[in-house]
Amino acid sequence: MTGQPDFQLIKIRKSLMDLLKSFFYEEPDANRLGLWRGVVYSLSKESVSPEMDAAIKELSECLSERGLKELQEEYYELFVNPFSKHSLKTTLSFYMDGHNFGSTLVAIREFLKNVGIQRRKGVSETEDSLPVMLDIYQQLVAAEEKQGGQEAVERQAEFLKKFLMPLGKAIEKGLEANGKAHFYRACCHFLNACLLMESSLTFEPAVL
Repeated sequence: MTGQPDFQLIKIRKSLMDLLKSFFYEEPDANRLGLWRGVVYSLSKESVSPEMDAAIKELSECLSERGLKELQEEYYELFVNPFSKHSLKTTLSFYMDGHNFGSTLVAIREFLKNVGIQRRKGVSETEDSLPVMLDIYQQLVAAEEKQGGQEAVERQAEFLKKFLMPLGKAIEKGLEANGKAHFYRACCHFLNACLLMESSLTFEPAVL
């Protein structure tokens, strides 16, 4: 990615980050479910890459087979119920350091300080949680739109390689054997397909 930013492509990339954030940030509701079905249907009409096409197909099947109550129950078991045997951790420190609030969180905060990005006000989750990291990456993409230049792309690549892609892979691994995860396993496959595409756009090795 050199020269002038591709503003249409950046718009699409930011929209994909919005979609990904909507999966993990809050419990599903009727409006969000309708949005997901409409967006995924539109995405299914285009062929992007083998990984993206397979992930979109899986996501589409989940959304057509499962109703809102089922998605809400799955969300509760994975992200809310403190007594669930199927709870899913979404912070990078948990996977990298073995506990929350580890040195990985410190490293992410140092990165954010260096690039001039702050966690949005009103957000309670830490900077190494998946929804917040997706928002951070979206801001890095937006910076390319505003500023252009290779430096903006390099910052995206660094954040992907060091933080976001490792978290995506760790969560996917945790979901593979999770008997309660159906829709969110499909969401994670889609997440990692998107990150694989992002890696190719930032000259990072396209390996998951």
